[in-house]
Amino acid sequence: MPRTDRLGITVSLVVTGLLLAILAPLPSYEVPLLVLGSDLTLRFSGTVQLAILIVGLVWTGVDAIMRTHPLIHGRSLPYRFTFLVLPTVLAMAGLAVLTNLPWWGYQIVVILGTGAALTVAIVCEYRTIDPQDPRHRPARLLLNAVVYFAALVALAAIYASRARSVLSATGVLGTTAILALELLRVEGNQTVRTWLYAGITGILMAELTWALNYCAIDARVGGAALLLAFYAITGLAQQHLWGRLTRRVVLEFGVVGLAGLLLLAGYHTWLPGE
Repeated sequence: MPRTDRLGITVSLVVTGLLLAILAPLPSYEVPLLVLGSDLTLRFSGTVQLAILIVGLVWTGVDAIMRTHPLIHGRSLPYRFTFLVLPTVLAMAGLAVLTNLPWWGYQIVVILGTGAALTVAIVCEYRTIDPQDPRHRPARLLLNAVVYFAALVALAAIYASRARSVLSATGVLGTTAILALELLRVEGNQTVRTWLYAGITGILMAELTWALNYCAIDARVGGAALLLAFYAITGLAQQHLWGRLTRRVVLEFGVVGLAGLLLLAGYHTWLPGE
């Protein structure tokens, strides 16, 4: 089957799943369990069931599309998994937003926007497989921008929840480690290093979140500070994986980070009530 047909089928199925969320919501059901002598009931809402279905569609569809590329043959499952991260995040974000919108007009816009975002992300990921592809660089830059925007929304939401550090730090660890897989994916036989650096990124971000939870700062400032740290950590790791990490690059990231911190500090002092 041609690659374009696989792309169309994948996006169409995901869009259909999102339509089902508003046109034919699935009923909830509960699974009673007995764990260590205590009753435990697992509740699966209609949204959770659809989320599982959509994730399965995204994973099978995206993997089928990527395997049409000649350079993907023989590559390991951990490497192919890095292509599933961003499409899954986009699909789940679309479903989460969709269920909180009361008007059908907004819902249609979100569904169409999710389908368009999925299409662009999948096409860009395909273009990044071959470093010699003439569209490799713009595709990589666009993917980076989407990942950083997704990170900003997720980090701001987690920090704004003011949850206990054990919860918020764990959430940040999982979110940033998963998103870092997309940013740090490189050509060649470096899959192990990609996963290692993504894990280190998540751990560093979790520790920073734990520290920020002790600071009485605005949620917007906290989310932006986390994004700035995520940008610096993944940027340095990316340059190292590309073999381009030099003192000049480190200095550039340091200057950008310092400038960002100064801007956030200035913004924080001007906030009402500060």
